[in-house]
Amino acid sequence: MIIFTSRYDYDGSKKFLNLYEKFPVQVIELKNFDYVSCKSYIENQLIFSPSEDTVRFIFERTEGNPFYVEQFSIYLLENDFIKNENGKNVISKEIKNIPSTISSIIIARIDRLNAELKSLVEKSSVIGYEVENEVLKRVVDVSDFEEGIEKITRENILLKINEIKLIFKHSLIKDTVYNMILKKKLKEYHLIVGEVMEKLFINDEERFKDIAFHYEKGENFEKAKIFYRKSGDYSHKKFRFSDGLNFYKKALNYAFDFSEKLSIRINFLRMEMLLGMWIDAKKDYEQILNEIVDYPENELKAEILKDYGDLLFQMGFYEECEKYLDKSYEIFVRFKDKEKIADILSIKGQILWRKNEYKKAMENVEKILEIVDENSDPETYANAFLTKGNIAKDMGDYDESVKNYEVVLKVAKKNNLLLTLNAVYGNLGLINWMKGDYEKALSYYLENEKIMKDVNSKTPLSYLYGNLGALYYSLKDYTKAEDYFSKQLKISRELNDRKSIRIVLNNLGGIANIKGDYVAESEFYKESLKIAEDLGDRKGKRTVLSNLGQLYGLLGDFDVSVSYLKESVEIAKQIDDKMGIALNKYYLSQTYFINNLFELSLKHVEEALSLLEEIKLKQYYYHSLLLKGEILLKMGDFENGLKLLDEGIEF
Repeated sequence: MIIFTSRYDYDGSKKFLNLYEKFPVQVIELKNFDYVSCKSYIENQLIFSPSEDTVRFIFERTEGNPFYVEQFSIYLLENDFIKNENGKNVISKEIKNIPSTISSIIIARIDRLNAELKSLVEKSSVIGYEVENEVLKRVVDVSDFEEGIEKITRENILLKINEIKLIFKHSLIKDTVYNMILKKKLKEYHLIVGEVMEKLFINDEERFKDIAFHYEKGENFEKAKIFYRKSGDYSHKKFRFSDGLNFYKKALNYAFDFSEKLSIRINFLRMEMLLGMWIDAKKDYEQILNEIVDYPENELKAEILKDYGDLLFQMGFYEECEKYLDKSYEIFVRFKDKEKIADILSIKGQILWRKNEYKKAMENVEKILEIVDENSDPETYANAFLTKGNIAKDMGDYDESVKNYEVVLKVAKKNNLLLTLNAVYGNLGLINWMKGDYEKALSYYLENEKIMKDVNSKTPLSYLYGNLGALYYSLKDYTKAEDYFSKQLKISRELNDRKSIRIVLNNLGGIANIKGDYVAESEFYKESLKIAEDLGDRKGKRTVLSNLGQLYGLLGDFDVSVSYLKESVEIAKQIDDKMGIALNKYYLSQTYFINNLFELSLKHVEEALSLLEEIKLKQYYYHSLLLKGEILLKMGDFENGLKLLDEGIEF
């Protein structure tokens, strides 16, 4: 059984969770007490045998709010406003100047405590809603800590969850007490809590954000900066990129040395890149590059040049990207930084891979493996074999691809490289999906799911949903496919991961096509196109234009279809995307064929075949053979047409 609690929304409406339809859900709405319920609660929990007038008085003053009923009743008892007459507890005297709000009641109750207990409650409120005994014990100065805790819990201010943790009876008590503390004392308390937490949790990275918060409130900004930065590093490691972005931003507020600020800004920009905030990151990098024109050519400058080159690579600006990578490479060579040299070679290898220059890409990977080994840099070593596997996969050599991925699995498991492990399971799932072994593909995606439990992040979960959507799409279970793509879109929008949003919109366009909802399909593609243009993602733009071209071909709008496909071809040529050129030539050939323009159709399919043979994309190569066979039959060349059809069908 899972229990969720929630307040009403700002507009007074109830919040509901969209759970799987087979899960039974019971909603319990906690409303204010009616008079009968209020009387029962007071009689059984607060003031035994109250008179009718006493109950009526409390009910009217509190309007039946359960928490207010409790606090108001305790206030009356503590201030001797209740006395027993003839077996009934009645209001004992004329009541004047009773606090009119729940906050005032709480303040009055806290003010009645002795100095030690009041200090204990105040310091608890500084620690937080949940209070760890080990922290509180080191923060307070009381004669008998255990006795103090017992008294406070008897006062119904804090409750014991277990032997190691307390919790405030209500968040309003915690907030009211916190707001009572003078500013100077509040700063002092936060500083003490920060120092205590640092000693207790110095090896617990999950708690660095709490340490940073208390140091910030205690105005030890140097320590706040250190722990916010460490929190950012930890968030990055755990895939929590939005958190990382916020922590680095906070750290920047307290960094004043130029080089240190640059170093933190690099990490901040990496979070922007990982969240798909490419345009923002590009503007920020360009600003930094202007600031460091006269900066010494050290490793920090090389790092900025490398990262900017990596961003341009992601955006599809390959030529411009290589200029920055080359400059960065020169500096790292001068400093003999093998790890960074290998990083740059890795990006260059991926450029060659995306441009379908597989031989050169493989040569680049071999250079990396000459520089690093499994012991010196296991992550770069594993990623080199990951790239080798990707190249073999794209060349259709699945056995060689799996062989390389197995090396990655071994190294990643041994060194707990969760990012790399997540990527290789995804790629093994993809290979089995491409081979049609959907059951095995699913088994690898389930391994991805196990990793999600360790990294506790939405980003890889979003990728997993995308993979599962593609898998069920192939199984022709379009309902499940749409469900997973919709889940991916929801998470991607929450994270503002615009690159993932663009990709999943494209996939949802494919689902709309299957359903025959061409209006929705067009809307999905056009939103995806807008994001690709905003990001400067030329490869993404090429893909969406290609899909729009096919859609308008299906709708019989020949001119619009050809226009989109030709634009897609031009972008593919600009980024030297041979697969993109080949596929769009194939789609153009289809469009011309449907419109009985057989000469043009033949010209484009032959160009497609030439490129597909060069890059060894077998599946589309044989699709193109079948199309060429049909064209030749239409043109009267029956002998060659039938020969090509036989060859394509045999495959």
